Parts: sequence; structure tokens; C-alpha cells
Amino acid sequence: MKFTLLSFLAVLVFATFASAHNKPQNYIIQLNKTATVDEFVPKFIHDTAKFFHDLFKEAGEKLDDLFDRDDDPFGNNKIRVRQSYDIGGNFKALDIQLSDDRILDKIKKGFSEIISIIPDEEVQFELPKPAHLKKHAKNSKRYYIRPVRPNESSYEDPTQEVKHPHHNSKRYYIRPIRTNESTYEEDPNESPHQNGDVAAASESPYIANTEGWSSYISASTSSAQDEASATTTTAASSAAQTAESGPTYIEQENAQWNLVRISQRDRDSSKPYIYDSRGGAGVTVYVVDDGVAVNHKDFGGRAKRGYSAYTDENVKSDGNSTKSFGSSAQLQNTDPLDGGGHGTHVAGIIGGKEYGVAKNVDIVSVQVLRADGKGTVSSLLGGIQWIMEQEKNRTRPVVINMSLGLPESSAGAQALNDAVSAAVEAGLPVFAAAGNSASDACKISPAGNSDVYTVGSVDSDDKMDPYSCYGRCVDVLAPGFDITSTYIGSKDATATMSGSSMAAPHVAGVAALLLPSLDEDIKPTALYKEITKLTTRRKIDDIPDWLTPNRLVFNGQEKEE
Repeated sequence: MKFTLLSFLAVLVFATFASAHNKPQNYIIQLNKTATVDEFVPKFIHDTAKFFHDLFKEAGEKLDDLFDRDDDPFGNNKIRVRQSYDIGGNFKALDIQLSDDRILDKIKKGFSEIISIIPDEEVQFELPKPAHLKKHAKNSKRYYIRPVRPNESSYEDPTQEVKHPHHNSKRYYIRPIRTNESTYEEDPNESPHQNGDVAAASESPYIANTEGWSSYISASTSSAQDEASATTTTAASSAAQTAESGPTYIEQENAQWNLVRISQRDRDSSKPYIYDSRGGAGVTVYVVDDGVAVNHKDFGGRAKRGYSAYTDENVKSDGNSTKSFGSSAQLQNTDPLDGGGHGTHVAGIIGGKEYGVAKNVDIVSVQVLRADGKGTVSSLLGGIQWIMEQEKNRTRPVVINMSLGLPESSAGAQALNDAVSAAVEAGLPVFAAAGNSASDACKISPAGNSDVYTVGSVDSDDKMDPYSCYGRCVDVLAPGFDITSTYIGSKDATATMSGSSMAAPHVAGVAALLLPSLDEDIKPTALYKEITKLTTRRKIDDIPDWLTPNRLVFNGQEKEE
């Protein structure tokens, strides 16, 4: 068949345009609460296939069918529903794969049940790595410049070393000298976070800038055997507790500074860590992160793998292979399901025998990020839904820790917020890291969500970490600087890390300590209030603004009260 030049150009333009849209893309389709997922899915597939049929039929007629078709363009293989979500009846969505995005607008307009459609793009979460894996990191030092805030004009000498006397590792930073800081006395029953509006950010909605989630890890990771061995003594002759006898307490001598701080009203690192002898026994803590090395000896068999967003094939790929320096100077391969170390460190703070707040909790790994720190909105949604499925008929207290986040401006932030809110409404308390971008925590998801309990970071000198996010969406402060905890690479590996990722698990651990003494049907908001009531007030310096509560988490021990 002979073609005119115009016909040839038309075919070329269409072929180029079609190829640009024919690469399969993943999307999250959020549905309204009244939709019935099981009924909507077959209707959605049928009608979407018809959209494809009409699209290709129209294109074929316009080009007089001048292009060959290897596949049937009218088939259902153009659309695939990969996963459906129904979290507590309050969050409903589909994870779909679409071979041609030209029908997105028709899909959005063709179904009254659809609230939004967002790309399920892979996001790079900047999780910490050992400093000696970084090209320019030497001698446990970290240099950074904190973003300038309003009314902050003077800075200290950047060459001056800020020393933390109780630790061997060193960290360098420029600490702003604030001239208009103020602290205020707030009602411990009220949180500035509750019922707060989430501020909008100005970044592109399709680019998730996760720079604020890089945390610091010291160059030295070592065996737990190299740490000062802690000893424990019971504060009563028996660890058995009854309502009649009241709680008994255990004292951990030579404990890490961060543990001591949350059990003492005044800073004194020479004291022991004092905690309820039950240690959170009977409480399950879900660690939503990059995986947990469940065989680490500090977990004492209480940690297990629950969910992974990645199939066996995916976790064995190069993208999720992990290496660790653990307790050796040589690289050691670790199980991909252990993750990159971030989740293991977080889990150790929550419930490690040596390094943990609540030493008898059960820890469940919910792996939503790969070891390289990459993840998608669908992986996060899948992890939350899996937790909900496990807790449909729960008979024991539950806590969720999320030491991760997205900027509120990113495409998936609202879906993540809605899913987390649905879990909280179903009765599951969520503790989230405020973020490490030295900015307003209200601009981070889920930290800015009023349904979660958001935690900012402080150091061993009772000063707020200058890299921690701040503001009215922060509910409480907790130790987050130079925190030693469990790590990957060997069964006794440890690492020292910093960031609000380390602060949040302290509060999750405190929640686990308190839950056995509270009503078994306690709502998340009531649990949050109990934690707030116990906090130590007006002890933290260098808080960047008056909206940030000057409240340090306290574990509730009454032995020295």
C-alpha cells in the first residue's frame, strides 16, 4: 500500500506517542469509604477494558488500520489489579498496573467511587549507613549546615567541635544561636498536635524529596560484647506483680545514657535505668521499617518476621542485597529480610534486652522498605493492611512504630496519612519520627498527622537535636542522638546512630511498658494522653520555636518518684 507523506507522518507520530505511553506504570487508586472493594474490582476491570477498546478503535480508524498489532489491544491484559486495600473500612484503595496512561482521565471521570489516582513511584528514603561506607566520612565525624530559620542570624564557629562527654563518637555541627526562644507551660492533657491542620509544602507533587530522613551513624559498629556489660537487680524480692502488691521495678546498671534519661526526672547518667519488671510482656510492637534481624541475640527469641512487601525473587535481587560491617572490619553478607540495619536498630531501642526500653515485648518486623532504603506507597499500604489483618480479633495490646516519612507535598503522602488514620481509628496506636530536616514536622507524613504521636529528638545534654523537625505537630521529645542499639551483620552487632528515627522507638517502648497497667480496650488517644501526663517538663534547651512542646518522655517508674 502506498502512503502519502502526510499519512506516513501521522503513523510515525502515533507510534511515537503510543510507545511513550505503553510502558506499564503502577498507580494507587483511592476509593471513597462507601465503596465495596470486592464489588468494585470486577466492574473496574470490565469498564477499563472498554476504555482501552474505544481508545484503540478510534486510533485504528483514524490511521486506517495502518499499524500491525502483535497483541489484541482490546484485551484485559492492559489493566491489572495487583492489590486491593481495605483498612478498617475507612481506607479503601487499589494498586493497579496500567499499560497505557492515556485513559487515566477517563478512569477518574468514569467511576464515582474514585477519590484520587496517584503514581506508585519508588521513593528513596535516606536511611543511615555506616560512616565508613561514605566516601568522605572519617573518624566518626559528620558535618552539616542546618537550614536558616526566621529570626536566627548568628552561628557558632563551624570548626568548633561539640563534644558529648558520655560517648566516644564525635559529631560536628553548626548550632544556631537563637535569640527569641521561649518555653511555656502547657496543659499535659492537651497536645498542640491534636486537631492541627497540616501545612502544605511547595515541592513538586511527583518528586518525593526525602533528604530529611538521613540519619547519622558512627563509623564504629561493634560487638555487644565490647560494650560495658549491664547488670540488672530487682527492686523487689519478686518480679511477680499483682494489682494488690503494686508494680515492682528492675534497675539496669551501666545502661546507655538514653535509657537512664527516660527513667530519671533530672539528667544524671550515673544512675541506673529503672523500669517496670514486666518489661512490656504481652505487648506486640510492629516495626514498620526496612526489616529486622530477628535472630540478633539481644531480642532473645522475641522477634519474628511478619510481613515483607517483597517476594523471594525481589529480596534476592541486587537492589535488596545487604552488607554490614557488624562486629568485623570485613564485609559480611546478611539475610535480605534483615534489611539495611535501620529497622534492626529501631527494634533494639524498643525491646532489646540490653539496649531496649521494654525488654520483654514481642517484636514483629513489617518490611516496607528494601535494604537500600527504597520503597513505594503500595509497600507501605500493604504493611499497614497486613497489621490490620493480624489484629482483627486481637486479645493483647499492640503498638506500631514508624520511623520513616514522606514530605506532605509528595504524591503518596495523603494516601499514607489516610491509611495510618484508618489504623488508628481501628484502635492501633502509631508512633512516628518527626523527621530530620530541621523543619516543620507538620510538613512530613505521617508525622504531621494528628492521629499519630510524633516524636522529636534530643541529645545527652538535654538539648534538642538541631537537625530534628519541630513545631506544633510534635507531641513529645525523646533521646535520639548517639544512640547505641542492635544492628545487622552478626548476632551481637551494634551501631551508634542519631536522628528522630531513634527517638520514636523510645516512646513506642514506653507505651509498651504502660499498656499492661491500662485498660485492655484503651483507645490510642487515651494512651497518648497517659504518655503526655507522665512527661518531664521544661528540661530541654535549644527548642527552636514556642510551638514545640518542652516535654521529655518518661517511662513511668515510681521507685524514685
